Amino acid sequence: NESLCDDPPPEISFAQHSFCLTGKFLSGPRKDIEAMIAAYGGSVSSSVSSHTDYLVIGSYGSRDWVMSTHGTKIQKAAELKGKGSAIHVIAERNFVSQISM
Repeated sequence: NESLCDDPPPEISFAQHSFCLTGKFLSGPRKDIEAMIAAYGGSVSSSVSSHTDYLVIGSYGSRDWVMSTHGTKIQKAAELKGKGSAIHVIAERNFVSQISM
C-alpha cells in the first residue's frame, strides 16, 4: 500500500484541512483516529473529493477493497492527483509519526 503514497511523505497541517481514511488501522479504531484529527483542528469525510487534503491509508488493507492492494478511495485520489489536485496520500505510519511529534 505504501507504494501508492506520496514519497517523500508531506508534512501534515491539520487545522482547517479535510482528511479521509481508508483501510484498517494498526494504531486503533477509525473513530479514535477521527477524534485525533478533530482534536488537531481537521475534519474527516467519508469519501474522497476535490475538497480532500489528505487520504490516510491504514496499515492493514481491507477485504472490501475492489483491487487486492487498494479500493475506490485510493483510486479516486489517484485520479484527482492526475488532474492536478493537491491531495496527499499518506501511510498510517507517517501520519502517526507526525501526531507523536
